[in-house]
Amino acid sequence: MAHPTQITGKVSELKAAQALLANGWQPAFPLVDEAHDIQAWHPELGSARFQVKTIRQRTDRANQYVLYARKGNGTPYTKEDCDFMIGVLGDDVYMTEVRGCSEYWVSESSVEEKWTKLNDYKGEGEIA
Repeated sequence: MAHPTQITGKVSELKAAQALLANGWQPAFPLVDEAHDIQAWHPELGSARFQVKTIRQRTDRANQYVLYARKGNGTPYTKEDCDFMIGVLGDDVYMTEVRGCSEYWVSESSVEEKWTKLNDYKGEGEIA
């Protein structure tokens, strides 16, 4: 039986794929383990690789959202690994460009100006 964290991770990946699909992307999951969880193609934006993580909400620090972006060996994801990080918090799906950070922090009040909310994205123009 799968460990609960594996189930949570897979649910986040499926929510991310659903949000990408709803925004005009054609997501695909690699058949073998890769540094990214999803590769997707968009007719206007081309192809991109996405690493999906479940967001943790820190209520002890003014409701900050934390997206942990470390690989299994503890090093941060870089542009060589993936193009975007996707963070899932409940039914909300957010995306941010990979910058080589091991953690991406944002306050609850500024999350929608710092990260792209895929639930609201209409698929027009470039992604932020």
